Amino acid sequence: MRLELTKTYLNALPFQNKVQWASVHAAIWILLAVLGTGMSLRLDWSISHQSFFSDHQYWRGLSSLFAHANIEHLLSNLFMLAPLSFFLTKYYGAWRTWFSAITGGVLTNIIVISDYHHEVKLLGISGIVFFMWGYWLAMYFMIERRETWIRRIMKASMIYIVLLIPSEFNPQVSYLAHGVGNVLGLLFGLMTYALNHKKLRSYDQWEIIYEPEDFQESASAHFILE
Repeated sequence: MRLELTKTYLNALPFQNKVQWASVHAAIWILLAVLGTGMSLRLDWSISHQSFFSDHQYWRGLSSLFAHANIEHLLSNLFMLAPLSFFLTKYYGAWRTWFSAITGGVLTNIIVISDYHHEVKLLGISGIVFFMWGYWLAMYFMIERRETWIRRIMKASMIYIVLLIPSEFNPQVSYLAHGVGNVLGLLFGLMTYALNHKKLRSYDQWEIIYEPEDFQESASAHFILE
């Protein structure tokens, strides 16, 4: 006889009714990035060590998240921002996604520019994108316990290799922002799970499986515990 985890929070609930809601919020993320890029082509919405720490223009911590250097820069970030914002909103709610991502993005920019030369400017939403990846992977690793921890690590590693680790070096890309954003996302995800683990685990469904040797005549029997 053994217990087997058959469903977790990620697949125990019918999330279909949240698809439209999540789609709206994903569209808002995209709209803000597009509008921010349009404004940044006319106004300087970037953040730098000089503007933030010396000139005390603290609003740049937020404005720089939605500003982009050009359309190519914007599209490269929207490629992952759209699905990530959709799934995070769908499974973990709008307010948690917005608060965590914006907070993580602002912190990422502040940490990164504190290490940069005073005149180096930073802009773009990639810090939030990598934060979202870290948040999603941390929550997935902690919740999806139907798979062994080795298998979960292997899946997360494939995400990093295929999607997050660059295939070529671009001197204009802030890989430090990517790394800091991802680490903060992992930490926020682990913290979210720690604060909500009882609620998240309440959706677990276990199955009692009786092996054939437990019976003298019949094969295994299955019972569902909810």
